[in-house]
Amino acid sequence: MKRAHNSFLYILSVIIILTTFKEALSQNLRYQLIYQGMSAGQALLKREIISDDTLKATFILKTQGLMDRLFPIRDTIAVLIDSRDYSTISWKKIINEGRYHRTKIFSRDTMSNPIFLRDEYSALMMLMDTTYFREPQIDLHILHRDSLRILPLQLNRKELIQFDNDYNWTNLYEPTPEAIASLVKGENQMWIWMSDTRPSRPVRLKLKFQYGNILLKLIDE
Repeated sequence: MKRAHNSFLYILSVIIILTTFKEALSQNLRYQLIYQGMSAGQALLKREIISDDTLKATFILKTQGLMDRLFPIRDTIAVLIDSRDYSTISWKKIINEGRYHRTKIFSRDTMSNPIFLRDEYSALMMLMDTTYFREPQIDLHILHRDSLRILPLQLNRKELIQFDNDYNWTNLYEPTPEAIASLVKGENQMWIWMSDTRPSRPVRLKLKFQYGNILLKLIDE
């Protein structure tokens, strides 16, 4: 009887752990968009479990107020990711930034010679996986903005940084100088502050656009 009771508790604990892990992978994270120190819009980062080995990351960015009149942004990016190695399976990027309007679609399944890609959003999902908690370096393989050339890039983790009172300690992942130099003009760059918790969450994102930097601050889930 005691053995059966212990077995039941073990199974129950496994179910709780798996449920918690699944909930950690399925998240809606909302951000305040800050430009030049002013509130300028909102962003949503959504992480979904599609299957045992597939994740979907959706990123929506929308400006408001004065910035929306000066430089309106309406970006929607949806990325399918192989959760076994966090490679990028496909993406659809609807980019509307000022006068720049373009829809980009990529799928490695339609390629005669599939290539290994890991874009910045796949890397972001990777950092949210507890397996890669405090990973010293994340390797990216992104597609050149205007060609099929692969750019190998790196995000390096710096020492723990005390960002503010909301999240005592964060791990900053920033592109290496070599990575920044290899990007073409106008290519977006991303700095990521991950909470020093399990599971880890991106509490700050800095995006470098053609006309300056945008800071995204986590406001809720």
